Amino acid sequence: MAMTEEEIITALVVTPGSTDDGKQLPVLLEQATANGVSVNEIMADKAYSSKGNLAKMKTENISPMVPLHPIVHEGGERQATRLRSGSSADRSLNIKMQR
Repeated sequence: MAMTEEEIITALVVTPGSTDDGKQLPVLLEQATANGVSVNEIMADKAYSSKGNLAKMKTENISPMVPLHPIVHEGGERQATRLRSGSSADRSLNIKMQR
């Protein structure tokens, strides 16, 4: 789910609980843009801090407010770090839009 600071939902992707939330970023950005939202900042959990997502944010000139996952910034092994899914409230993507 992508929403503005005002908690207006701008994009939504429904997936099974075992799906990596971070892989949904390109679809959420595309939907938000198609809905007329100019995205200039993304606030999300570390599931969205993949190298691909960070590169996309850089290419699109979007400021990431995303904590880095150890796998990304330390090159750790995925098996050594188990990702836990939090509540659905923890997995939303907040978008700051330009007016």
